[in-house]
Amino acid sequence: RKTTLAMTPSQSEQGSGERSKAHKDAAQGGGGTHDREQQRPKEKQGQYQHSQLLYTSRGTTMLLDASEWDRLSRNAVSNCSSLHFDHEPRCFFAPYSFDGGEHQSPFMHAILVLQVYFDSAGRTPTPLSTLRVGEAALLRKAATPWSIGDAVQMRNDVRERYAALLGAGVCAQDIAVVPSCSYAMSLAANMLSHKLVASRCAVLVLEGQNHSNVMAWQVLCRRRGGDLAIVARPADGDWARAVLSRLNANDVAVCALPPCHWCDGAIIDLVAVSEACKSLDVSLVIDATQFVGAGGVLHAKALGAAVVASSIHKWLLGPYGAALLYVDAALYETATPLEHHDRNREGADLVECLPMGDAGYPEGFMPGAQRLDSGGRPSYIVMPMLRNSLDLILDLGVQRIADTLREITSKIRERAAALGFKVPNAHVPHIIGLRCAAWMPSAEEIVRRLAQLPRPVIVAERFGAIRISPYLHNTDADLDCLLEALENALGGSDEQGHSDGGRNDAIGSSDDA
Repeated sequence: RKTTLAMTPSQSEQGSGERSKAHKDAAQGGGGTHDREQQRPKEKQGQYQHSQLLYTSRGTTMLLDASEWDRLSRNAVSNCSSLHFDHEPRCFFAPYSFDGGEHQSPFMHAILVLQVYFDSAGRTPTPLSTLRVGEAALLRKAATPWSIGDAVQMRNDVRERYAALLGAGVCAQDIAVVPSCSYAMSLAANMLSHKLVASRCAVLVLEGQNHSNVMAWQVLCRRRGGDLAIVARPADGDWARAVLSRLNANDVAVCALPPCHWCDGAIIDLVAVSEACKSLDVSLVIDATQFVGAGGVLHAKALGAAVVASSIHKWLLGPYGAALLYVDAALYETATPLEHHDRNREGADLVECLPMGDAGYPEGFMPGAQRLDSGGRPSYIVMPMLRNSLDLILDLGVQRIADTLREITSKIRERAAALGFKVPNAHVPHIIGLRCAAWMPSAEEIVRRLAQLPRPVIVAERFGAIRISPYLHNTDADLDCLLEALENALGGSDEQGHSDGGRNDAIGSSDDA
């Protein structure tokens, strides 16, 4: 795809101005039912304008005009030494365009010139406009520490935007802001501990499930004398059927699941699971970190979820430092937070310091799920950056993002299967995990070989799967480079002596992976 001059928000840190017409056209171009269901919260937007490009080299950040960008982008790969790149990752920033380039989106992403980055499930590149907001926040505290912006309002804005990603019926009052997904799940375990009784004391999780949504339940089961029911990876890849079979034992109190498996993107049909949970009075807890923002709209209310949590540094395009937590009203209205502090108490939003009386400080909670917010003032850096990134996701439309990424992973799936890799029967649009046939090197070895190429290709190994997770920064050239690297990585294995028939046998056995 043609690289064009980046645009930066002139007032993004203030959230003022109006979107350019091209930006508005791009944001409204999807027109699908998902786009209508996730209406963007009303707020004046940063006005995007042509500006210089941000370039990082040897720890120094520079702004380049168009001619300098053109020279560096052409020379970076062919003559790296003259640019003093060493072997460290360097990045340029440029916009990604939807719909064949008719409209240039102001959604900025790093284009990794010397590395091909396909590990967005680990962390996504930071949009340029979000980077600008973070820089402005740091500068504001350095220059005017007495006035660093209304981080409380920014946090409330974040609640509103996350709610818009969770489907109909979810509102800002249902959202808490906490430090991490593991914190969110520890909170969920506390709120649902009463569900574990003698006749129903199991918590259901998946084999190889991310630890953030397992370890809190391990501790709860040990404390309450319950059982951690681990559903084994099904041979046919149908996680939902395996989960439903385990639920039939009628001893499960809590079902703690993701919408997709973090190792290979395999889909868990939460609609089918949720219907069973409702009929059996099982609480459904969802770690949506690897789904919300790129996989489509997750309809929390329709699923009857008790809790939905998402870390912000992956598909929500934020920095590290927070997770967003949806809690069903029936649960948060009587819930006790993990920590006690003044910021979630009634009246804290009206005064700098709550008054202290003879009995101590006021203990009444603010309304809604914010009673579960973690302590301390909201970050004046993280909250505005996250708000900006959520704005970009909502403007582009989650379904359009998912459709775009599905095109990439579909091509990866087709080529990988032809090479003999085993692929999931069904996976989310933005993550696909490849499992190695018996004659191939191990997944860990292939990932290592890709990372050691002259132009490294960055993917991840997770529990035996080569996890590939593209995002909007990835180009057609990146995809070609990835597929070529995968094929070349198979060289030097035990493939020698295998006929084409041997490869076909490996492909044919993919269902048992």
